[in-house]
Amino acid sequence: MIKEMDEFMDEAVREIKQRLGGGYDVAWDIYHKNNGVLLRGIRISDRASNVSPCIYMEGIYMAYKVSGNMELVIDDVIRIYQENRGMGFSTGKIMNREQMLEQVLFRLVNTKRNNGILPGIPHRDLHGLGLSMVFYIPFQTGGFQQASMTVNNRLMGIWGASEAEILEHAQKNTPRKMPVCMFSVKEALCNIIGQEADWAQETLMPVYVLTNKQKIYGAGCMLYNGVLEQAAKQYGSSLYILPSSIHEVILLPAKAEWKSRVKELAAMVASINRSGEVADEEVLSDEVYYYCKDSHELVIAS
Repeated sequence: MIKEMDEFMDEAVREIKQRLGGGYDVAWDIYHKNNGVLLRGIRISDRASNVSPCIYMEGIYMAYKVSGNMELVIDDVIRIYQENRGMGFSTGKIMNREQMLEQVLFRLVNTKRNNGILPGIPHRDLHGLGLSMVFYIPFQTGGFQQASMTVNNRLMGIWGASEAEILEHAQKNTPRKMPVCMFSVKEALCNIIGQEADWAQETLMPVYVLTNKQKIYGAGCMLYNGVLEQAAKQYGSSLYILPSSIHEVILLPAKAEWKSRVKELAAMVASINRSGEVADEEVLSDEVYYYCKDSHELVIAS
């Protein structure tokens, strides 16, 4: 009989404890993610390590509902744990103010969608944009390409750092560690279908994707010093910015024909956000933004 999610989590914890033995701590909890998304996750610690990966279980539970095989679930969770247990992050390092301030980065989130968690973490609201900068520490793991730890008020207190200090270091570190990457849709399409695709060169409007080289939290690149200014120079016009996700934004030239279609563009962004094409956790905003090449202001387009 297929178990409900919480019953499934309880049994998974019991089975993992039995399989690994008494030298491990195993527990599950509900974790608050971006945009109010709640995920159930299992943490396993061998007691010799102060940091352990959180294994989110929604995908594994969906596979279990198809197979009904609990043994495969336990095999998968233990395999993921073993691949990711050596995260190279000790408690001593996390407590080290100077090391952490050299590592801290920022990313963008939707302010309204995250109003439940923002009071508990240092952040900087971007007034008038409906966005906030939050801070995180990235680290490499075995199986995951990259994992991260959100900076919360407790960590800020341990470091004896102010919100302003964290912001200052994150603004310095992020462009250096997550360098900007901008490419045209024409260029990407022609790389896929071949340079002989002259029709693409002739018919596609100049649309650019702005992200970082890692393609992780790349929407924050629009706050890097000089990035939008350089893009506007390249276009020879102001810009409309469509937030496709927390990982990237799309840049359009603010030509006269688009001015009357801003509401249409915003409706398109909102529709995509609700279509399932973008995971709920990765939605940034339903707004379209406008960057003025003359005043260098970034505002919600109207």
